[in-house]
Amino acid sequence: MRTSALLLALVALPLLTGASRTAGSMPSTRVETAVAPAHRAGDRVRSAPLRVGVASRARTDGPIHCGITRPPSSTVTMAGAGLAPSAFSVAVGHGPVLIAVVTDTARAFVLNGLAGTVSIINTGTFSVTGSTTVGTTPCDADIDRGAHHVLVANRDSNTVSLLDWSSGAVLTTTAVGHSPSSIVVAPGTGHAFVANKDSDTASMLHTGSGAVLDTVAVGSRPVSLAVDRITGRVFVANSGDGTVSVLDAGSGAVLNTVSVGGSPVAVAVNQATTRAFVATMGNNKVLVLDAGSGAVLASRSVGSAPVAIEVDERRNRAFVANSGSNTVSVLNARSGLVLATTHVGTKPVHVAVDEATDRVFVTNAASNNVSVLAALGGAVVRTPAVGTTPLTAAIDGAHHRAFVANFGGDTVSVLDAH
Repeated sequence: MRTSALLLALVALPLLTGASRTAGSMPSTRVETAVAPAHRAGDRVRSAPLRVGVASRARTDGPIHCGITRPPSSTVTMAGAGLAPSAFSVAVGHGPVLIAVVTDTARAFVLNGLAGTVSIINTGTFSVTGSTTVGTTPCDADIDRGAHHVLVANRDSNTVSLLDWSSGAVLTTTAVGHSPSSIVVAPGTGHAFVANKDSDTASMLHTGSGAVLDTVAVGSRPVSLAVDRITGRVFVANSGDGTVSVLDAGSGAVLNTVSVGGSPVAVAVNQATTRAFVATMGNNKVLVLDAGSGAVLASRSVGSAPVAIEVDERRNRAFVANSGSNTVSVLNARSGLVLATTHVGTKPVHVAVDEATDRVFVTNAASNNVSVLAALGGAVVRTPAVGTTPLTAAIDGAHHRAFVANFGGDTVSVLDAH
């Protein structure tokens, strides 16, 4: 699932009380029974993505303060009192919102939304090896393994930065639509898709050169994207008009527009069952779609204000973070039936899944901790403290660690994923 970190910021931050900072104009960051929240783990956060001012990939609208309160540091220290022994804290840039982990190069790319930079962490040593300046308000990112690139969507400069996944150097900067709030790579196609929230369009980019190949009209205020590489479909959640646009990943053509109701803010795909799951705020639903045609197969009630959704294909589970009810809904990832509802921390806004360790990581933005769940049953295994305002998490599958972006503390926490 992709939840934009910017969308998360827009949705989560206004709900927080006693925050140590304000997000300014930072943009807000993927049932017939009960409910519970969660999120997925992957080589990028998905994001987050992700993304947190708007929605799980929530974003916020308007300009933000882009100064860095302190330079990124390569110093790694033990996290503060209350953290598990395996948790560490790494200082990064101002306002980290999302992390993309590249296991191939042992690098984690941290998007510092308030600084306009990307901090690069060595995932083996936890040291910051560099900092790259990108556009204004970087809010989402994805990885193309074929081109060896990291693509970063910069919301307030209306651009996408193309980075080398080894050095972190910016190779090119491409102008897209207004307020690019989500980006996703379609594996095997050489294409990436960008949701331009304030243009009501999606841009299709070449992942090798960064060039815009096409721009298509979608629904109102698109904020979240997901790809099914099996069916070759791209799903665009349009938060402004209650629809999902279904695109062809090869041509970029709009194949279908599906009415889902509410305000869809997060979408995730289960490629094992050819299902897409759409979380809609306002009516507190998750819609189950056929990942080939986009047809609505089921509608399930979940908790209040679902902002993120992630899938565990190995265990056939989908996890939904319900920020308004402080729960995670555990769904059957084919039928969408709610199997369990788990109470977590305050304001859960993102979910990451490590399928290899049977663990789900839920970032609780207002209680400054992470709920770690057992993926099969959804029970809470532990709740380690992290930094201030944790927005998103990303899984390092090579080292079985979870990296958490702490927006309010300008840090990244590193947790054991077991």
